[in-house]
Amino acid sequence: MLRWQIIKQVLTINFFYIMEQKEKSLSLYDLSQEQLDIERALEDAGGELTPELEEALGNNAEALFHKIDSYNAIMRKNEYMNEAIDAEIKRLQALKKTNTNKVKSLKSYIGYVMGTFGITKIEGNLCKVSKRKTTALEIYDEDTLCRDTFAEVERLQETFPAWIRLDFTISKTELKKAIEEGTPVAGARIVENESVIIK
Repeated sequence: MLRWQIIKQVLTINFFYIMEQKEKSLSLYDLSQEQLDIERALEDAGGELTPELEEALGNNAEALFHKIDSYNAIMRKNEYMNEAIDAEIKRLQALKKTNTNKVKSLKSYIGYVMGTFGITKIEGNLCKVSKRKTTALEIYDEDTLCRDTFAEVERLQETFPAWIRLDFTISKTELKKAIEEGTPVAGARIVENESVIIK
């Protein structure tokens, strides 16, 4: 089924490419200029639609239809390409997530084994592994942490037009620094972790 879909898509893109090449000699700008020339000639003729002008108008209109079809073909071709690109991006993102989870799982297992054996360093032939204590910020109650800020933002929001929206972000670096310096902060804390370092 997937193979048929690919073949169908290739055939469709080839059709659009053929349409794109059709009437390639004249751009929309050229056709617009020709139309203006015809209209000026019609004015010079006192408004009389001569057989020559009638033929020129018909040819120009037909060329315009073909050109619009060509432009549509270009747009459709790029839309199909974008769909294929989006699908590939989605596939690669899923693959990246899988690989990231594998690395995280293996690191966690190495840390567990090192803890079981009571060791903090391992030297292999190609790498060195060590465990290091680290600290990290943990926001365990964002509503409590931001309650006063939410209220202040809502108060300020009322002073602005509806099409202007106020927002704020939490600087985890500054928040962690404030807690480490002894500032009491409800809703956040510093936690200790052990990280596996591989070099």
